[in-house]
Amino acid sequence: MALGVLALALGLTALTLAHAEDVPANPASGQSQSLNSGQPLSHALPPRVEILSPENEAVVEGAATLVSVGVDHLPPVPAGCAPLRVILDNQAPIDIDDPAVPLGLPNLTEGGHFLRVYAIDGEGRMLGNGEAFASSRFFVHRRDFQNALVPGTPWLTVNDPAGGTLFTEEAGKLGLPSAKLALDFLVQGEGASECLIHYRLNHRDTTVPVGKKIVWNDLKAGRYTLMVELLGANGLPVQGIFNQVERTFDVQTPVKALSLVPVPSSAAATTPAAPASTSAGATSAAPTAPARTAGPKKKGE
Repeated sequence: MALGVLALALGLTALTLAHAEDVPANPASGQSQSLNSGQPLSHALPPRVEILSPENEAVVEGAATLVSVGVDHLPPVPAGCAPLRVILDNQAPIDIDDPAVPLGLPNLTEGGHFLRVYAIDGEGRMLGNGEAFASSRFFVHRRDFQNALVPGTPWLTVNDPAGGTLFTEEAGKLGLPSAKLALDFLVQGEGASECLIHYRLNHRDTTVPVGKKIVWNDLKAGRYTLMVELLGANGLPVQGIFNQVERTFDVQTPVKALSLVPVPSSAAATTPAAPASTSAGATSAAPTAPARTAGPKKKGE
């Protein structure tokens, strides 16, 4: 049993899990299905993540700390893919490439902070078992009520989109370059399976039950702003600082390498063919393509 070292603290009391792409196999047991296949995890032993430091409820002196974690039975991921992610408070996730290397958290403000660390698969999606997620609450210099969970209420963790830049495929809908993106999230706590997810992508609002698969199939190049909010069964926002998450990401079309082979001067000039027309009244469920921005947003912002 190989234990890696990374950083964060507090065991997770995961009563009910609900994912963006899966309905729990048995809500009463707290077990859920695999995000990538919709089937129970096939590992002989379930992946496990444990926060070693900072310990839960610890008071840290200084504006920086190291986060260390122990892990067991993590599934293999392709080269260049991180097996873990960390979220500090309500910020965007940070990839952890090597669980054996402690993660430094600099420039921490005074007061309470909430850490989450969880395992992901080779496609960057959260795993479907509660032991693959851990959380820790710690304090810098002094104890207070900042970044605290609301007792007795469910709470939201958004994994993807994490921010940064996505790249379009060669040809999407109607033959135009576009990107595909799935919303990957986790809802934990009492009443999680009864919640609703309300999201707004570039001013287009949608509300769906927890467990509903949410995929955007035809994102054109541009900048997108996403807001995800947890609602109760009554349709009202669930109280808690972590129950509304905002992320910004860019979609770009890769720049193709230009051929340096000279064109013979005798070559006849050609006129580009007119683009193929589409049938009248054709519609797309994807968000309206936003205006392009001056530059891409860095990963993790």
